[in-house]
Amino acid sequence: MRGRKKVPMRAETPLWQIVSLLTKAAADTASRRLEESGALAVSLMDEKDGWRLSALFARRPRRAEFAALLGGADFTVAKLAKRDWVKESGAALEPVRAGRFVVATPERAREVPAGSIPIVIAAGLAFGTGHHGSTQGCLMALDWLARRARPARILDLGTGSGVLAIAAAKCWRARTIAVDIDTQAVATARANIDSNRIGVPVRMLNVDGFHAPELRRRFDLVLANILARPLIAFAPALAALVTAGGHAVLSGFLAKEMPSVLAAYRRHGFCLRRRLTLDDWTTLVLGRGSRLADAPALV
Repeated sequence: MRGRKKVPMRAETPLWQIVSLLTKAAADTASRRLEESGALAVSLMDEKDGWRLSALFARRPRRAEFAALLGGADFTVAKLAKRDWVKESGAALEPVRAGRFVVATPERAREVPAGSIPIVIAAGLAFGTGHHGSTQGCLMALDWLARRARPARILDLGTGSGVLAIAAAKCWRARTIAVDIDTQAVATARANIDSNRIGVPVRMLNVDGFHAPELRRRFDLVLANILARPLIAFAPALAALVTAGGHAVLSGFLAKEMPSVLAAYRRHGFCLRRRLTLDDWTTLVLGRGSRLADAPALV
C-alpha cells in the first residue's frame, strides 16, 4: 500500500550514484520521484548555488529515464566501489528527534538521550528511517495525539520499515497491526519490530488491499504514510476501518496536495484535528465523528 518499493541494500553491493544541483522546489519533486523509482537512498544538501541531490541505485541509471525524473536538469552518474553500504549509511545518519521519539540506526543507538522514546531502524532496507519530512511529521502527530487519545487497537497501512507501528505500540502499549504490499518491507519491518523489543504484540501482514480477515475489524487509530493519490482512493475503505471517535494520521503528500486529501476524508465523516508541515510535506491528524473546527498548522 505504500507506493514506494525499496530494494534491499546488502553489504558490499555495488551501487550507482546520481548527483544533481537543483532549486529547492525541483529537488523536493525529484527526490520524491527518485524514491518512487526504486532509489535505495536519497539525500538533499543545501549548498551555496542550490540544493545538491544525491541518490543511490542498485542498477545502472539509464540517462533518458533519469533526465525525465530530474525534470531535464544536468546530473552526473558514477559507479561506487564495493563497500559495506549498510554499515556506513547507518553510521552516517544522525539520530532524528520528533517530539518524544528519537529514531536512530543501530550504529547510533547509544546516542539516544535518556527520557525519550527510542526507535532503532536499520538504514537502507525500506522507506522510513525518520529523516523524511513525512515520517517526522507522523511521529510528531503521534506525540501530540498521545496527550489526547488512548487507542486500544492501532493499524499502520503501508508500514515500510515499521517505524510508525513501533512508535505507536511503544507509546500506547496497544495491540498493533502493520501491513505492507512489499514483501521486502514486510521482512524488514518484522526484523525492526523484533529488534526494538516493544513488549506488546505487533502483528506484521503482507497484504494488498483491505480484504484480509484481520482488517475486517475497526481500529481506534489508523496510520497511513503513503502518497496523495492512493490516500484519496483509499478514503472510503480507510474510513470504514476507524471507530467513531477514532483518529487517522495521514501523510506522504506535499502541502499543495493537502486540500484534495482533506476533502476526500471530510466526505467520509472526518474533521481536521491538527496539521503539520515539514520540508513541504504535510501530515494530517483527523478525527472521525468529531465536530471540532479546523486546527491551525502545528509547525
